[in-house]
Amino acid sequence: MSEEEKTIELPEYDPKEYDLGELPDHVLETIYEQYGEQVNVEWPSPKTDGKWVLKNDGYAGRVLLDDGWTLVLEPKVSLSNIFGMLEYAYDLESAEFLEGVYDADSIEGFFDRVASILAKNVERRSNQGFHKEYVEKQEESSFVRGKIDLQKTVREPWKPEVHQTYRDLTADIEDNQILLWTLWKVLSSGLLREETRKQVRRAVRSLREIATLQEFTANDCTGRTYRRLNSDYEFMHSLCYLLLDNSGPTREMGEQEMRPFSVDMPRLYERFVARWLKEHVPQSYEVQSQKTVTIHESPSIQFDIDLVIKYNGNVVAVADTKYKERTRPDTDDIAQVVAYAEYYGTENAFLIYPEDLQTDFDVAVGDVHVQDLQFRLGGDLEANGSTFRSDILRAIRRPMSGQADLDSFADVFSA
Repeated sequence: MSEEEKTIELPEYDPKEYDLGELPDHVLETIYEQYGEQVNVEWPSPKTDGKWVLKNDGYAGRVLLDDGWTLVLEPKVSLSNIFGMLEYAYDLESAEFLEGVYDADSIEGFFDRVASILAKNVERRSNQGFHKEYVEKQEESSFVRGKIDLQKTVREPWKPEVHQTYRDLTADIEDNQILLWTLWKVLSSGLLREETRKQVRRAVRSLREIATLQEFTANDCTGRTYRRLNSDYEFMHSLCYLLLDNSGPTREMGEQEMRPFSVDMPRLYERFVARWLKEHVPQSYEVQSQKTVTIHESPSIQFDIDLVIKYNGNVVAVADTKYKERTRPDTDDIAQVVAYAEYYGTENAFLIYPEDLQTDFDVAVGDVHVQDLQFRLGGDLEANGSTFRSDILRAIRRPMSGQADLDSFADVFSA
């Protein structure tokens, strides 16, 4: 059987049927057990007319299965636009990031290129000297090198050593440990070209000399503090965030296996839209993303709101991004975004899609105005973003027509 014959291609949200025996049972079981998050598997039943049904639930990437089988998750969005979305979503600086990265012809090639860029930056920092910080340490020693802890020392008078606390300048800090953990996991992915693998190995070796291998998650790469001496780590940690966040949950540290790099398109769309809008609204506006609000303490009930938009400090709109294919909004989606609007006391609620619905949706639910908007992913992302920004700001502006400061919104359409 040729390589092409052993490839399972699944376009996004397009169910594919397979007759019994058309695919090996062990391959189907592997997809079901290990990649059930990315692929919805329906077992043969009267409902499926006795066929297997596989559906790509919004992922892009390539997975190597058993016995030379390959699972290809095909995105609807062009690769160049996926790369552009990733750059925005993970806050990567174009000047450093774009060097050759768009030359990739697949998601795996993109992964390889990002890993190579991270390894090169680590090697460059190794030549300059890794960032160090003073870390407080405690030890028992007969040699005094810091502040003696008298309380602990007098409680054990029979010991010749004294308890002491001291500050040690070390490179074994989280800044470097995050780099080591990410490259360690990347090295085990099986997706790297030989040249990139060598680069990553060199970077891992240099980090192992100064840092302890500790486990980190993608979220550990964000919200960190950077100063003049470690400012270049911000870009490297952004790459770590991208690599870890799109490679699945971390397994036990003793296991080196890493789930193949694949892009969760609904999550990427959500982050991309939020980041793009944050960077392109007028100064009088503020965009908050992934806002968690508690509406009841016990039992704990929370809302996780994709977008909260403020004007001069006041909430003027809420929005949810909906990447999945839709011909019309789901009732649950409408109820959800209306509840968000009611919580904040705003009249504006939006459902944001990457494509047009069959018909525009524009209704009032009580005092809340619910409308669909599009941030399209085909063609030029920046041009699509400009259209989206104009649409959402115009929609926000409409219910505010009775306010005295409406004329001050001239910058809305010139931004």
